[in-house]
Amino acid sequence: MTEAREARVQRRRFAPIWLVPIAAVAIAGWLGWKTYSQRGPLITITFPSAEGIEAGRTRVLLRNVEVGMVEYLDLSRDLSRVEVHARMRSDLKDHLTSGTRFWVVRPRLGVGGVSGLGTLFSGAYIEMEPGTGRRTETFKGLEEPPVLPPSGEGKSFVLRARSLGSLSRGSPVYYRGVPVGEVLGANLATDAQSVAVNVFVRGPHDQLVRPETRFWNASGIEVSAGGGAGFRARAESLQAVFLGGIAFDTRDEGLNEPPSPKDSEFELYSDKDSAQNTPYGPQVSYLVHFTGSVRGIDVGTPVELLGIRVGRVIDVRLEGEAGRLRVPVTVMLDPERVLLHQGELPTEGQKLQQSTDAQMEILVARGLRAELQSGSLLTGSKVVALAFHPRAPRARLTFGGRYPEIPTIPGSGFDDLAESATRLLADARTLVQGANQVLRSPELAGTIKNLDQLTREASTHIGPTMQSLQGASAQLEKTLAATSGLLGSSTTGTGELPRALRDLREASRSVRLLADYLERHPEALVQGKRP
Repeated sequence: MTEAREARVQRRRFAPIWLVPIAAVAIAGWLGWKTYSQRGPLITITFPSAEGIEAGRTRVLLRNVEVGMVEYLDLSRDLSRVEVHARMRSDLKDHLTSGTRFWVVRPRLGVGGVSGLGTLFSGAYIEMEPGTGRRTETFKGLEEPPVLPPSGEGKSFVLRARSLGSLSRGSPVYYRGVPVGEVLGANLATDAQSVAVNVFVRGPHDQLVRPETRFWNASGIEVSAGGGAGFRARAESLQAVFLGGIAFDTRDEGLNEPPSPKDSEFELYSDKDSAQNTPYGPQVSYLVHFTGSVRGIDVGTPVELLGIRVGRVIDVRLEGEAGRLRVPVTVMLDPERVLLHQGELPTEGQKLQQSTDAQMEILVARGLRAELQSGSLLTGSKVVALAFHPRAPRARLTFGGRYPEIPTIPGSGFDDLAESATRLLADARTLVQGANQVLRSPELAGTIKNLDQLTREASTHIGPTMQSLQGASAQLEKTLAATSGLLGSSTTGTGELPRALRDLREASRSVRLLADYLERHPEALVQGKRP
């Protein structure tokens, strides 16, 4: 019988080959953890539609640098909007705030040009603009690109206007006819009473914008028919005619001030004349009352002193009292243009008004009066003219109301001519109406009928009448011939009548000689003629 051997357990050592999969797993886990830990936040952006946006292809860019990718799309619960879920870079999580804005960049065609042409080949993308605020991961995308200043040196400014007019994104900004910037965009103000137009002026031209700079709308063609300059048309440039434009300028006194900072606000005037004629400093107001028609007067109508523009009309209204109507017109004068002050111009409003009133009282006492004068025969516009009338009734500057009142006189010139022409036209119209009544009257029709009948009856007797006239003419010729024989020729003196006249003359001469002889010798009547 054989003896059983005892089994021996031999421990196997770790095989080095296992290090490979272990290392692979460790590396994969580390990479997965690193990828997960470095993965940025997933944000949600809502848009009205997903036009041009594709999951896994549409990128999120910041200054043309990719900072995210769209992972998937979804619809909102009420199906009114599209939710775009995009994975962002982790280093941008601090910039994902409530002030950050997103919008889709796609090809856009406008009057200012074409934008987003690069997306025709690369596809639409989502642009990001960082902002400030609290951190969030839910955003509402913009339907239109926001107003952003272009890259490069320069400053952006905000212009306040009553209406946008023909201005649009890309409209040029001019300085003395040279394009120095462009319009970035416009939006309605929070009070809905004005429009905020954002413009960008490139450097170094942005240094030309000072606190006293005036901006005006230079769009289209400006046509004016002023009495002094006549009929004229003016345009900033052909581009401004079609695309709209803005121009600005600074008077010499304002160039001494430092340049305006970025995002400064200015008023956008409707045209160049309004920008240049609006006073820079404080102004004074006066009241004038006109009893007649003020047709042609409106807010902005110029006020002239001896033909020089010194202000404008700021209010026109109609008032009635005790059955009588009158039209108070409020005018605003520019003290810098009137120059009624001695020394430095007061800067405080009340002192400026008092100083101007004192000088105005002297002028009114010397015959200064306000009247309406024609500004343009073509348009019918008028101006409020301040002129001296020494023969006008004495008057003075009246106080007691809201503003001091300047005395007025009735207008003259073309107004009287127009009124006379109106009366003449009325008289001519009355005369024509009376003539029409006479022409249409039955009496005139009967008279014409009788005259026609009389003409027909006369035509039936005209033949015999002409024959009688011919016979009378022949008899007259015979009578003239006999008369001619009796009278003879005036040159030869022949004929019966001339001979009789000669005999009569000789007899008359003999009687005259006899009378002279008897006057000298009256005794001849008894004694006879002595030898």
